[in-house]
Amino acid sequence: MRVYPVPVQLDQEEKVIGGYLTLRQLLYLILGAVIGCGTALTFNLPLITKLIIAAGGLTIGIILAFIPAEKTTLDIYLLRWIMWTVKKRKYYLGGDS
Repeated sequence: MRVYPVPVQLDQEEKVIGGYLTLRQLLYLILGAVIGCGTALTFNLPLITKLIIAAGGLTIGIILAFIPAEKTTLDIYLLRWIMWTVKKRKYYLGGDS
């Protein structure tokens, strides 16, 4: 039996869910819905406030799932930005040495 090498596709994530969504996008959509709707239903608030909170959670999930930033996904971009801002830096005063 012949064996053919198959190149690994490393430049982008594989669209697994119906050919439209990656697993990461699906996870962000589900987490946004669960967090937004769960928060809205947990507290005894007026209906309009619950709808605004649920829409906010869904919006955050959609933004994290579909909006790219600097040729990468937004979640990776935000993680790298947070690591860059928290990281300790060493500053040197340059002299004539």
